[in-house]
Amino acid sequence: ISEFKHIYPDIQLTMLLDDRVYDLARREADVAIRLQKADHSDLIERHMTTMKFCLCASKTYLEKKGRPKALSDLQNHVMIGYPQNMHTPFLRPNWIFNKLDINVLNNPNVVLINSMHTRYTTVKHGAGISVLPYYIIQRDRDLEILFPELEIPSVDLYFVYPQERRNSKRISVLKDFLFQQIEEMSP
Repeated sequence: ISEFKHIYPDIQLTMLLDDRVYDLARREADVAIRLQKADHSDLIERHMTTMKFCLCASKTYLEKKGRPKALSDLQNHVMIGYPQNMHTPFLRPNWIFNKLDINVLNNPNVVLINSMHTRYTTVKHGAGISVLPYYIIQRDRDLEILFPELEIPSVDLYFVYPQERRNSKRISVLKDFLFQQIEEMSP
């Protein structure tokens, strides 16, 4: 945000950071970054990147609770996931629970949190194991990736805006800025 504001000081930014899908046609927002393809033909969407995920825990948690040697060992660990029966930011956020046949109802080993950042913070502070986006944890030396060979479904990220706003200079500079940032972060 600070770099964007430095380059474009006259553009006002309002960021709405929740899992609600804002109606761009009704001008609830100018643009959206979505984790699912748009379902309206009156929207322009550009694929930004593909988010990769990893299963991770803090080194503190692993020292205290032990390192799982097999995936089935995760049933005996505190697993952190996304609450059920809520609108989710992407499809199947709790696929690991299904894969391991972990019952999330009345299970003291399951913690459900609807915020990716809070799940990350919870894992970082040693409260359990979770699937998190690689970009969030890649430089965090306190976290360790478990079962790196595990194939976790990735999620595509899209920049979306209404057709009627295709000539907007503000949207254009934001789009170009974000795509440049993603390109610079890519290995």
